[in-house]
Amino acid sequence: MVIQKTLKVSRDEMLHYLFGETNIILAILSSIVAALSGMFITLGFLHFAGFFTIQPDQLITLSIVFIGLGIAIYFTKKEEFHLYDKTGSHIFIAGVFSYPIYIILFTLVLLYFFLPDWTSAQKGIQVNVVAAIILIFLISVAFSYLFNGWWKLISYFLLRLFARRDWVILAERDAFLSGLGLRFEESKRYGTALSLLNLTVTLPPREKKLLAGIYKRIANGVRDIDLISHFDNVNNFAVLAPITQAAGHGLFKRVVKLVQEELYTKGYKNKVMVEAGIATILPETESEFELLKPAEMLKEEIQI
Repeated sequence: MVIQKTLKVSRDEMLHYLFGETNIILAILSSIVAALSGMFITLGFLHFAGFFTIQPDQLITLSIVFIGLGIAIYFTKKEEFHLYDKTGSHIFIAGVFSYPIYIILFTLVLLYFFLPDWTSAQKGIQVNVVAAIILIFLISVAFSYLFNGWWKLISYFLLRLFARRDWVILAERDAFLSGLGLRFEESKRYGTALSLLNLTVTLPPREKKLLAGIYKRIANGVRDIDLISHFDNVNNFAVLAPITQAAGHGLFKRVVKLVQEELYTKGYKNKVMVEAGIATILPETESEFELLKPAEMLKEEIQI
């Protein structure tokens, strides 16, 4: 994690929230979708490449097998996504159990399709069938690694799409609170004040796409020593700065001007409300979480 103007939230933190805030049914369904899509991609390629012909009854049987595989994958590979609670040994053991599942399944599937044709086509050539089985096994290993990566990607995107809460903002908020603790220690060490500007930009729901540009402009407009993050919602920003409460008024005016500039560049003509709670702590303050209790509320309406 890097604390510099805006927060860079690590992949581990985001995945922790992604799976922590999602129900088990959705997670299993995403794993089944990944298994079935991996099956159709792999077997579809081999079918259209002319290696074998898939019959409808075979497709139904394989689909049922791969649905079972999807459920098995969830209960073995989910360990990789709970990195805060699991050690490297947990993840290694999960891999030991799951990779053989992939490899054995793909080997059996390919043997089911390939071996009869292979042996009948090469009756007069004295080809060692064992060598063919070894080759199929090696192909299965390659398919297993590809499939494992595909499962991770599709589970990640499906859960991100349907997760019940905004897990990215939750992770970013936790990272911000960690940064707040570090800045509080610096405040006590150097005897400086520390202020938090808790901003809310109110836009109509259909205009939410403007918030990304507003956030980026504010992040580029504050000083390098200031810390900015989303906090509870996509329209809620927190700006942490080593300034007094009086200077916080100036920071609020600066932020309002930055929001106005962004709206002007996007050609937005409607009214936008910018609200902020300002809280300040001094070196003698006992807890940094006093900053989360706004001592003063500011409000300004922007009209381009």
